[in-house]
Amino acid sequence: MPAHTDAMPMLAAAVAVCAASGCSHACARSVYLNELPRYAMLRRIKWWNALHINALPLLPRIPRSFIESDDWDEQLYTLHADRRRITGMDNIDSVRVMARFAAQLGGDGYTQGFLYLLRVLSWVFVNDDASLYWAFVSTVDIVRPYGPLGKTMGGVPQLRGVLPFADPDFQSDLLLDLVSVRWAFILFAQTFPHRRHLLAVWDVVLTSPEYIHKVIAAMLLMYRFPNVADPMERLMLTMDNIIDTDEDTAALIARARVIHVS
Repeated sequence: MPAHTDAMPMLAAAVAVCAASGCSHACARSVYLNELPRYAMLRRIKWWNALHINALPLLPRIPRSFIESDDWDEQLYTLHADRRRITGMDNIDSVRVMARFAAQLGGDGYTQGFLYLLRVLSWVFVNDDASLYWAFVSTVDIVRPYGPLGKTMGGVPQLRGVLPFADPDFQSDLLLDLVSVRWAFILFAQTFPHRRHLLAVWDVVLTSPEYIHKVIAAMLLMYRFPNVADPMERLMLTMDNIIDTDEDTAALIARARVIHVS
């Protein structure tokens, strides 16, 4: 595999080409290679540029008045609840990162699910508090419209474009609510339990956020349960689906790219 920054770590592009040609073994290998240490710096460069953190401002202060506020107490309760159910956070001072972030926003700071984003970013921006913080801020800017606050502001109207790819029996408004919060808002962190698969998907959606909808469309198209009679049960099975193999991850990325260019 060529190791230059224009092509790596976007191995997902190679995945798409080989999947479209039916070369499943090569696709899966591309996803596997995506986690190797020699590609870590190339991914960091890609994400650094995509998230526009190449000119880092100073880290904002965390005022004592905010730490002692009721707003932070409520957010901290939610944060600790998230910490108990999200693994892989032991080496991150997530409370400090989130306090710094929330102090700039008051009552609209930490939202359930943000730790999923911080965990993935910490895999790439290792031992660099400033880069990690500003990468998190930029990522929240991408996903906020899909979350609870975004919905009160009208959500993402373009998300309706995924409906033609879904089971026609699904109730459309409910489906959009679910894919928005459970998939888009946390960038598929619950769908891909293995690190290399999630990194491969993030390589696509962080560098080109329009691919968030393409990945959702691909998942709705590829993962259906026609043998289940109840549409609501089918919807829940779709939302709870786990993608945990190199082959399935490669096929999904390839399908998303096909949808994008079609």
